[in-house]
Amino acid sequence: MRVIANGYCTNCNKFQRISCGTVKNQEGLYVNSNGTTMTSEEIKSLETPLGYVYCPYSKTNKALYSCPSCGKPFMAIDEDDFGSFESPENLYCPKCHKNTLLGQSGILWD
Repeated sequence: MRVIANGYCTNCNKFQRISCGTVKNQEGLYVNSNGTTMTSEEIKSLETPLGYVYCPYSKTNKALYSCPSCGKPFMAIDEDDFGSFESPENLYCPKCHKNTLLGQSGILWD
């Protein structure tokens, strides 16, 4: 499984992950962990952000992706937001608004 983006959807009030399969079946379709299949065109559409916003904290443009649950945009949170994963820095959690969000190896939790 290949993770495309992790982030928090403020519309759904939960963390979201966009991912896709990396193994092709006999028909040449990519198989996800839940057994569904995707074409390479569908994967490319998942990989393409809806747009970008400037983040003054990191001084970079952050990608906006479509939430898989509700379709509203959410901002991707990546390892650059945490610094080094060997000694992650805390960030403010978008759900509880406390300085408790941690990241490790592409996983987010509060």
